[in-house]
Amino acid sequence: MTAIVTVFRTIKNSSLYAGLLTIIGVTAPFSHLLSSSDQVGILGYTYMTSFLFAVGFPISMVSFALLLKYGSQKMIDGYSKPFNQISNIILFVGCFYILWVLLPIQDYSKSVYYTFLGAVSIASGYAITMLHYVIIIAEEKLRHTIQRLFKFILKDTPHDLTNEADKKAYYVKTETLITEVANEY
Repeated sequence: MTAIVTVFRTIKNSSLYAGLLTIIGVTAPFSHLLSSSDQVGILGYTYMTSFLFAVGFPISMVSFALLLKYGSQKMIDGYSKPFNQISNIILFVGCFYILWVLLPIQDYSKSVYYTFLGAVSIASGYAITMLHYVIIIAEEKLRHTIQRLFKFILKDTPHDLTNEADKKAYYVKTETLITEVANEY
């Protein structure tokens, strides 16, 4: 019983998404260390290690920008907006450098190339921001559902059902809860 309560409190007070963003942000700059130095690179890079090194820091920037955006939603109102704007700038810069690594300059002039990269980085930053909000909403719904189920299991479930009326009421309540949870998704 103590283990169940501990798991419930951990789920209630933590964010899997924020933890995942932190792990990605911390490990991405070191991803080149996992590749052998003789592997052939992609997208014009001679070695895979040089490609992973080039893309690692921008991925880290995007990850930490999303983590800052997530944290800004938990701040008081006076600080929330500036931190959200800072995270947007970091996100757009990170997207720019990811695109710079993935889309090498070929037949375009520098002004067209950088204008295109800037526009695509803003669009991809906006798309990543929308995906970020979808993930947060899904995580909150999942957390709410888990909290309801734990509350039902730990508090609402009677330990001793002796008469038939109590058993029927319990089964109706159980079926109603399961139907409500299923209809939320």
